[in-house]
Amino acid sequence: MALQTEQEYYQDENNLGSYQWFSFNDFISELEILSADNDSYIHNTRRSQFVNTTRQGVKLLQREVRKQINAFEFVVPNDLLFPYPQDYVNWISLSVVHEDKLYPIFINKGINTALTISQNSAGEILFDNDGNIIRNHTSNPTNDSKCYKVENNSTNKMQTKGQAIFNDLQGRISFGSDLQGKSVVLEYYSDGLFAWGLSDEELLEKGLKPILIHKDLKEVLIKYVYQEIVGYRRNVPANEKQRARNEYKTYLHQAKLDRLDFNLYTVAKMIR
Repeated sequence: MALQTEQEYYQDENNLGSYQWFSFNDFISELEILSADNDSYIHNTRRSQFVNTTRQGVKLLQREVRKQINAFEFVVPNDLLFPYPQDYVNWISLSVVHEDKLYPIFINKGINTALTISQNSAGEILFDNDGNIIRNHTSNPTNDSKCYKVENNSTNKMQTKGQAIFNDLQGRISFGSDLQGKSVVLEYYSDGLFAWGLSDEELLEKGLKPILIHKDLKEVLIKYVYQEIVGYRRNVPANEKQRARNEYKTYLHQAKLDRLDFNLYTVAKMIR
């Protein structure tokens, strides 16, 4: 008997596309079942080790095999600074919305995002009672950095739709003043693990979806976790460790091939 009817699936938006995913916590539970076998080389592995190893494996495979891409639209605030999304790993593109079209924003590494500090008339740095440098908020009352538009005589057409820079240390995007109040779309990579320490129930209580992993990665992820755990165990024979590494590489290679979406019809159509 089916767990879900077709009507239930289509009438609840939360169900759409759900079959292609499995939860992080369900995967850990499956690993614990596999390790229950007394003859298994991963027998008696702690749950915390499974969690940490799986987390590293997901981050690796999301980067090498199945990149998770998210998009985020927002309006550039008056202070020209906007924080990275919570699940941000790296950016793909940054565009401004203009007349219902997206135009790329020039990532200008020459934009100054220098930290501003307070100094006295002699140029000496001022500190508070706790020994910390006093930040100068005169021109920018809500942030520790200011964004300046760098004058540039370049004829690069991309600059006509604004400039910005990604400030990884501060976790914010700094925009040029010509983008103030404009709608911007950020496309970025995410590993989907920003709330990995919480259970599915805790995530649902906070209004968040459980951490999900695509089924395309399940087999190769199992191979990754296995070869990582046995690789550090002294009681595992060297030939088993080598076999596990080779098996993981084989599954990883196949997973990459599966994601190529390569077919001869498409190639023939492109070269006509």
